[in-house]
Amino acid sequence: MIMHGNLTKTAGFLSICLLTACGSSSNSELADIGYQGKQDPYVLTEESKTIVANSAEDALSELASPKGGMPLFKRVNTVAGNIEEIMGEVSGYIFNEVGSETIPNIRQEDFCGEGYAQIEGNYQNFSFDATNFCMEIDSYELLISGGANFYVENDTHYEISYDQLSINSKDPSVGNISMNGDFTIDYLSENINVMIEADISINGVESSVDHKIRCNFENGYSCKFDSIFQVANGKIYKVENAIADSMGNSIDYNMDLYLPDFGKVSVETEGLTFCEDGAIESGQILLYDEEDHMIDITYEQCGVDPSVEFRVITYSEETPQGAI
Repeated sequence: MIMHGNLTKTAGFLSICLLTACGSSSNSELADIGYQGKQDPYVLTEESKTIVANSAEDALSELASPKGGMPLFKRVNTVAGNIEEIMGEVSGYIFNEVGSETIPNIRQEDFCGEGYAQIEGNYQNFSFDATNFCMEIDSYELLISGGANFYVENDTHYEISYDQLSINSKDPSVGNISMNGDFTIDYLSENINVMIEADISINGVESSVDHKIRCNFENGYSCKFDSIFQVANGKIYKVENAIADSMGNSIDYNMDLYLPDFGKVSVETEGLTFCEDGAIESGQILLYDEEDHMIDITYEQCGVDPSVEFRVITYSEETPQGAI
């Protein structure tokens, strides 16, 4: 059996919410999730502060709010690890049955139902096509339909492509997931690198993502990532050079954020907490431009609009860490 040593390294992180993430599987092809909004640096103004603040709030609510129990970048990482484990179980089955030989095409009968899976290849490079196929992993029964192609290299590099793959469980702690797109996973010492371009749907939480992330899990966790993602109103945002740090229940962000209707601003967040509906409850979002302007968005409670303040940064005042 391969890859369980690496899964053990990240088990604490992955077990936060087994099989929990985001996406859409209704299309037969991968959604085109390219960013087509404005790219140039945006100059913040007093006149535009409210609409710019609303746009930034849309992005941060999608990126940082704990939908499904965790923010977007952690949901993406978690689903990548758990899907790798499922494909690892299939890979282990192939190895146990035929070793390193190539399988021309076999039909695997269901373990706990009436479905089946067709498997072709060997345990390091195989295709998997399932119809209501039931597998048991860690005492959970998972019902799988759809296709996947799996490639593993040296137990540290995994490439998985999904063709309308769905995984369903009766256990609410596991959830229901569907995917269409490409995952690449690399393990480097205590770090995990994940690249995803896919539509993913978990328990009704949906979005399309083009996502590159590297996380370190020592002393809490710190993740660096670039991401293109879609928010609830259909607009697509881009994040570059993002850093998310957590030592407990809170996560602080620093990033370059591309607002589709305006352009690039720098963002720093402090102590964001969220309401039950995913809206921001308390904390600050600080926006900076390259002309020494800033917008301070401060939240105090659910159901109340934040205060939005524009100001020009002077060199006599202390500039918060992360400002341009």
